[in-house]
Amino acid sequence: MKNLIGITCYPINVRQVKMLNECIDSLKPLGYDIMVISHYPIDIDIQKKVNFVHYDSDNSFLPSEMNQHNFLVTDFFESKVFNSGHALAISKNMNTLYNFAQNMDYDYCICVEFDCKFNEDDVQKIPMLINNMRLNNKKALVFNPSNHIVASCHYEENGPNYCETCFIISQPKFFLDTFRPPRNINEWLNNDMCYTLEITLCNKLKYFKSDVEFIDSYSCDFFNKSSINQHRYGLFNCDMIYNEKNPNNPILLINNIHNDKYKVEIFKNGEHISTVNSEGNGHWSYFLFEIDDSIVETVIYQNDLYLETKTFELSIDKIENHRKKGIIVFK
Repeated sequence: MKNLIGITCYPINVRQVKMLNECIDSLKPLGYDIMVISHYPIDIDIQKKVNFVHYDSDNSFLPSEMNQHNFLVTDFFESKVFNSGHALAISKNMNTLYNFAQNMDYDYCICVEFDCKFNEDDVQKIPMLINNMRLNNKKALVFNPSNHIVASCHYEENGPNYCETCFIISQPKFFLDTFRPPRNINEWLNNDMCYTLEITLCNKLKYFKSDVEFIDSYSCDFFNKSSINQHRYGLFNCDMIYNEKNPNNPILLINNIHNDKYKVEIFKNGEHISTVNSEGNGHWSYFLFEIDDSIVETVIYQNDLYLETKTFELSIDKIENHRKKGIIVFK
């Protein structure tokens, strides 16, 4: 039996490169071929560790109006901030991975996100899952926790309409035929996609229940000795957003609902103006600026490791960008 592991990633900083390395190293003992799929260039040392690397510079995102967002309601204001729309970028990686697996005649393809580090005992559960799939004539396996209740999008009643995308096993042709992962915005619009891959995947697979192994668990509970889905994208916001009551005073909103600690250094025209230490668990803060053609930079650290730098231009022609990213309404 010929199996392929595909690791999807966007290793833009030291922490994410570290997690990608740990993911690869933890899966190596299985002896399966490994492919890394990314919209960001891959370090040469990582390339040498794996069998295949696919780099696609087109990292297109969904428009903000089609994407999920985070709400924050306080005694002083209400806000919503759009996440980045990276579901399309991930979908493209899945399309690349499963088409490659099909063209190379792999029997099963395991799609794993880069922020999963498997314990040496847990990793041996993967061939066990594949063997069970063969014995039960299953073509795909997903984690579908029944206690994870989500809005239905436009499919059906609210309920456990959620299948994790951080760990999927499937025969390549079955995944391509049933999920049909979009490669661009037109394919997304024409493929009955919801605003998240997890809800869409659940909806598309539910019509093939005899072919799919639905595991009533989170992957982190099943691989309970491992570190699964560590990155948790979208649980921290640091963005310049639109001030509905006074558009000439955009707001830099910092909102941390992650368990990790973040530090944000804030600069205006190169001058350091503030440091925010965000301990997580709902910590928020905001800064009011003016449309005065200045440049604001935020340098963000996660657990003391550099994460990213964001630059915001405070000009009239950027106000619409602020609105697309998010809105704050003061009471």
